[in-house]
Amino acid sequence: MDVRGVLSGIAPITPMTANTLHNHWGQRATTLPAYEAADPMQSPYAGSMGEPDFGKPDHVLYVWWTALADRFTNAAAKEVLHSLTWLPEAFGDYEWVDEMLRGYSLASKVYYAVDAPEEVAYMRFIPEVAQSSRTFAPMAVPSAVFVTLVRTGPKQWMVWGLGDHMPSLRDIRG
Repeated sequence: MDVRGVLSGIAPITPMTANTLHNHWGQRATTLPAYEAADPMQSPYAGSMGEPDFGKPDHVLYVWWTALADRFTNAAAKEVLHSLTWLPEAFGDYEWVDEMLRGYSLASKVYYAVDAPEEVAYMRFIPEVAQSSRTFAPMAVPSAVFVTLVRTGPKQWMVWGLGDHMPSLRDIRG
């Protein structure tokens, strides 16, 4: 078996370990990243500020997160938020999401599920940085909120859930 095969095999039992190892295989890690302030237009999300591509999980999550923040002042934002949420009823009024994400910012890396990379993706919210920035090395993050996204069509991803881990494919499919 190759590495991906082994990790796919353990993903139902230890999805967070399998998916993290899959996405970091071969990278060198450090706990001392070098930060540099970055122009917001150099952000990976700059493209989704104009015409977002809903076939990309990072664009979907950026638009979802923006709609979450704007839902009280913009009626259209609430509709966008619901349209990008797998089961809006499970999110209720999204107050618990506001609480969970307080003090966190969206990280740009997309992690694709090792056992279903075309169906499931994960992204993280990490402790907030004062401004747009970039790192020059992998970094250890002491806490994160994981967002699970699922593909619902050839050019459409949706936010499935948030939590402190990457759920297994079995948990997502039910």
